[in-house]
Amino acid sequence: MGKNYYKRINNRLSTNEKNEKYKTFVESSHKEFEETDFRKFTYLEVIGNTKEHDEYNTALMRKGQNLFLENIIFKAHTEPFEARNGKKLPWAFGALGIGLLTFFIFLLFPKFQVWKLKNFKSGKIEEDTELKEFLNYFIPRKGFYITPITINLNLLMYIIMIFSGLDLASFKGSDLLNWGASYKPLTTNGQWWRLLTNTFIHSGLIHILINMYGLLFIGIFLEPVLGKKKFIFVYLLAGISASITSLVLYNATISVGASGAIFGLYGCFLACMLLKVFPPKFRVAFIISTIVFVGYYLLIGFRGSKDNAAHISGLLCGFVLGIMMSEQLKQKEETTLENE
Repeated sequence: MGKNYYKRINNRLSTNEKNEKYKTFVESSHKEFEETDFRKFTYLEVIGNTKEHDEYNTALMRKGQNLFLENIIFKAHTEPFEARNGKKLPWAFGALGIGLLTFFIFLLFPKFQVWKLKNFKSGKIEEDTELKEFLNYFIPRKGFYITPITINLNLLMYIIMIFSGLDLASFKGSDLLNWGASYKPLTTNGQWWRLLTNTFIHSGLIHILINMYGLLFIGIFLEPVLGKKKFIFVYLLAGISASITSLVLYNATISVGASGAIFGLYGCFLACMLLKVFPPKFRVAFIISTIVFVGYYLLIGFRGSKDNAAHISGLLCGFVLGIMMSEQLKQKEETTLENE
């Protein structure tokens, strides 16, 4: 039989404050464990083949207990069996209602396309151009070469981690370390390559989807102007800068993700816009993407679940590089316009 205890500690606290909160948590958990009568329960839940089961196995190994991977571990519950789902059902119906409402709102905007109806009635087969356009984002081509390769590398790394047996939605810290995440005690002990490899590793599905959206959008606009070499230079340098910042500020934080590198690209683009490298027509689209991507990360960063210092470091690094490159990029754009 097992019981787990957990507490979220804000990453922005000092090392001493974190240690104090951790010590308090361990003491209170131990006291609660000693006072719990595990014979009193209404029903037992079998822990399946999950990350939680793995954690219980790890705890047994540390205690030197006989361990088999197929051990059956129970979790005791004191609430009535009928209440085991809590408030999941109302939430499910609420989420369904919001989804349907959003869907119907979107239906109000598209206009009826008469020509598609005529093609259908005449039996004319229409090519699936939308699918082709989507797949083109993952195919390197002139002016858009590094972005799809970088996206493909990140996605490939995530898929390999999934097929190695890791959970689809999110990964454990120990797994991230095994795959190359940056962690100060390891990185400063000669494993400096983690400053780069951690930018190609993500903590879960939502993490990589958000990052790849941000990379795709900025890459479409920025790479054709910077060119392959400058684009990859800004990306890698901003990513390493973000990793170093996280390393300096946090002693025991696992750092993963391409967001620092992507923030660098946004910073470079912002500098180029302020120095009028790009025409005004780019501003609206860029502002929308920036609000979605940068705003999302900074918001959850202020809640303590993301490393805002690393993000800001990447953003500033890219901004400085953008200023340094702006004159050369202006001349390139003017030459291109003259040739046209």
